[in-house]
Amino acid sequence: MKKPICWLAVTLLAGGAFAQTPVDPAIRVERLSARVLLLTEESPMENLVVAIATRKGLVVVDTTGSRQTAAFVRQAIETQFARSDFKYVINTHPHWDHAWGNQAFPEAEVIIQENGARQLADSEGTAERARTGFRERIAALKTELAEPNLDPRRKGKLAGDLAFRERVVQGLSAGFAPPRATVSFSDEMTLDMGDVTFRLCFFGRAHSGCDIFIHIPEEKILITGDIFLDKGWLPLFAGMDTLDIPRWIAVLNKLFADPAGFTTVIPGHRGPWSREKLALWKGYIEDLWKGVQAARSEKLTLAQATSRLPLPARFDYLKELNHSQDELLRFQQRNVTAFWRQLLIPVVPMMAETLERQGVEAAIQQGRTLWQSRQGDYSFSETALNQFGYRLLDREDKKPAIELFKFVVELYPDSANAYDSLGEAFMAGGDKRLAIENYERSLRLNPANGNATAMLKRLRQEE
Repeated sequence: MKKPICWLAVTLLAGGAFAQTPVDPAIRVERLSARVLLLTEESPMENLVVAIATRKGLVVVDTTGSRQTAAFVRQAIETQFARSDFKYVINTHPHWDHAWGNQAFPEAEVIIQENGARQLADSEGTAERARTGFRERIAALKTELAEPNLDPRRKGKLAGDLAFRERVVQGLSAGFAPPRATVSFSDEMTLDMGDVTFRLCFFGRAHSGCDIFIHIPEEKILITGDIFLDKGWLPLFAGMDTLDIPRWIAVLNKLFADPAGFTTVIPGHRGPWSREKLALWKGYIEDLWKGVQAARSEKLTLAQATSRLPLPARFDYLKELNHSQDELLRFQQRNVTAFWRQLLIPVVPMMAETLERQGVEAAIQQGRTLWQSRQGDYSFSETALNQFGYRLLDREDKKPAIELFKFVVELYPDSANAYDSLGEAFMAGGDKRLAIENYERSLRLNPANGNATAMLKRLRQEE
């Protein structure tokens, strides 16, 4: 019988007040076998960690988003296995909630796909922005928790969120250093730990650009990171502008055909999947890719393709997981658009080349002309254009970035993110009035935009 081990996640003080300082996290521990632990952080994200005891040492897959939380994960692993010889940490991808706890395992080698190694090395700026954002959210949570007559269930939820965020901030305090990889690979890597084999493979550009799967044949386990989620989130296929869809299909086909096989799929959050559920989503990717290619070959428009390719009824189970019909509709539209874009010519590389040769005005005119005359042949991804703008914003001269973000707003006038980015560019360029104007517009389009709220507060304090 599987026996979970739990620690109290949130301590409520007498009279219903909430803890003012970070509290020890609860770590649910489940033994999947004699040598495999599944550890779940009791938090709004329910980050999952897998620990495997092998003949040559302990291997940990992902480490949560805080070294403080990861320290308790480490303690739970040591208690369960009665050993502390941590040999490897494997990160499924470099996002903060999977890799910032690496520091709790300083003696371990860190393995990640080579693109992820670069992202880890460049995460210092991300850490600073995260620290600021988490502190602002902590302040808002404390304000709401102080309200009289707050519903007890709501209070418990908010207190848990507060404790989680305080742990992250504490983990980002003095002594934090961006996690770094010591071992990286390109396509595939096999880690022989004596009695356990780890087969690492690059899934392809999807959620992060460096997502890997980890097959542990002796345990019939497949670890998939953040690609396949359905509780709280939907599968994350469209996180990157350029997607390696044929590679996804090839990787999944190889895994399903492997005679060693797997029965348990462990994603990055919210509990395991079955092999059958992963097969369901494998079929989704294959069918949608075929459908989009067929629509394109028939010279349909994107709107016609989207109408032809609704979310199949077999995915109605997602409604039972509290995903609304509108959310599912947006999910399918986003995926059709992302898959469709893979068949188009990306406009950003062309504009970038023109900008370097002829300046930003020529680059934007080139983009505008193609948008007006050949929009059906070119990809004007808002994400790619936004990323291009931020590359320009790193330069000393802020005008090219400002003009580029103006162009993004021109193409996507209903995008809160486009106005948010333009506001940031104006702020970087020293124009507070226009920064405020664009952040206000972003907030009108998306009242939940916490970044716009924080930036407006900062700008108005400086006036």
